[in-house]
Amino acid sequence: MSNDAPKGRTSWKRFGLLAGPAVAAGVTMAALTAQGAIASSFAVSSDDFKVTAESMEGEGFSQVGAIVEGSDGEQHVVAPSAIASAEIVGLCQSALIDTPLGTYTLVVEAGTDPENPVEAENLILYIDELQGNAEFGNIEVGVDAGEVDRTPGFSGTPGGFAQQSETITITDAKQNAWFVEAGTFTLNGLHMSIHQGENECY
Repeated sequence: MSNDAPKGRTSWKRFGLLAGPAVAAGVTMAALTAQGAIASSFAVSSDDFKVTAESMEGEGFSQVGAIVEGSDGEQHVVAPSAIASAEIVGLCQSALIDTPLGTYTLVVEAGTDPENPVEAENLILYIDELQGNAEFGNIEVGVDAGEVDRTPGFSGTPGGFAQQSETITITDAKQNAWFVEAGTFTLNGLHMSIHQGENECY
């Protein structure tokens, strides 16, 4: 049986590649240049995934634009959103997996206890959709992407559009993501599970 998966699905062959990073403490990405700027285009898996959070509070927020290219050659415009430090309550991440036994959903949950949230440093989410309620502290909209300075080592293509703020609070967040990375990512109360069928976070 072929290991190829339709768009939006992860093949069983690639399950290990997805499950490993989902529980890793941190990820290093070659797309970052020596100066820490986000490259205008880089390669990712051809599959997106869902991320939700009951609440996320962060300091040092920056958002720029970029292009990611999947292993299938298709390009996607994304908004890399960087947070210098963040605490996340009720984190859920899910991805669909096509297997010889049918479709399954990989679910990673953490930070369900508000007193013991997920903690992240230099968190960057490469998203193309975000829903929720957001509050920004001292926000600047229309900043040159090459000049953002709220998140250490993070910037975009000079001359491009960007926004940044000293603080950010998001509740009832729903995000469609292509890649997530962090300098450190502490998943307190981690629970990873696999469910038959399509049982995504939203």
